[in-house]
Amino acid sequence: PSMDNPKFTMRTWLNSLGMIGDEFETARRFLTQNLEGDAAFRFGREAYEANRRLLLDSLTAYGFSVVPPGGAFYLFIKAPGGDANAFCERAKEQEILLVPSDDFGCPGYVRLSYCVTTEQIERALPAFGRLAKLCGL
Repeated sequence: PSMDNPKFTMRTWLNSLGMIGDEFETARRFLTQNLEGDAAFRFGREAYEANRRLLLDSLTAYGFSVVPPGGAFYLFIKAPGGDANAFCERAKEQEILLVPSDDFGCPGYVRLSYCVTTEQIERALPAFGRLAKLCGL
């Protein structure tokens, strides 16, 4: 496991041991209280905010219609043409993995996670640019 955020690493290890429920809350807090980092965010909240902003700005500039997240680590992108499954298949051709959002109650949209490094997003942006052109945006 990565030790760039000891508090997050310990929390996820405790979860893997089954210390998930409310009955373990005191133990988890005690075992992580003196560790540095953020228990909820591996790379820190700032990294996720930077990823969110980079994707929102870039995808919008490419012509995609994007719904900003209300607290999660996913963006919902309106599928050009309205068919989320077809758009996901077209995205795969550019080595982009998207998830149709029909099962999440958002038909005609796809879901994109940004729980990755900023460098991964930066490397993926040219592929999104190509995808936008293929979709006539």
